[in-house]
Amino acid sequence: MTAPAPPQPDRPFILSNLIGVRPPWAWRNLDADETDVLDECLDEFVDHYNATMALRRDQIIPLCWRQHPYMPQVLPVLFWGWVTSHREQDAHIVAALEWHRTHLRSFHERLTDYLGTSAATCQAGKHSDTGNHELRQALTAQELNRGDLSVRGPNITGNLRTIDFGAGS
Repeated sequence: MTAPAPPQPDRPFILSNLIGVRPPWAWRNLDADETDVLDECLDEFVDHYNATMALRRDQIIPLCWRQHPYMPQVLPVLFWGWVTSHREQDAHIVAALEWHRTHLRSFHERLTDYLGTSAATCQAGKHSDTGNHELRQALTAQELNRGDLSVRGPNITGNLRTIDFGAGS
């Protein structure tokens, strides 16, 4: 019997080369192609988050997250926190525990605030700017991920790249 081959590290995450050069969790630091990559990654992250980390309906990230002003700012940070604590070659168990114990928990606790008064409507699969619409029948996270993609809203990634919080270019 031959010994198994030694484990090989995962390939670096596609935008990881930007860490230490320009933080890839801030849209302003990304070119158009990198912005598209992050946007696609966030869609996948939201799908997996909703299927595995949303333990209650009020923890669901709705498909319309881009239409809630704070979500496009906080979601990349949450995503990159997960990448660096779970996926990168130098990831460490303590960082992974911290992400789950502190950062994910904090996100869960604040998600309704991040989404605003329409949180429940949006988490039920129907975007509302006012939150005054009737709630649709409760949907599971998997049903939301297969929902009407028109609720995703317009592509705003070009606008996100211009937000610099006064730091300039």
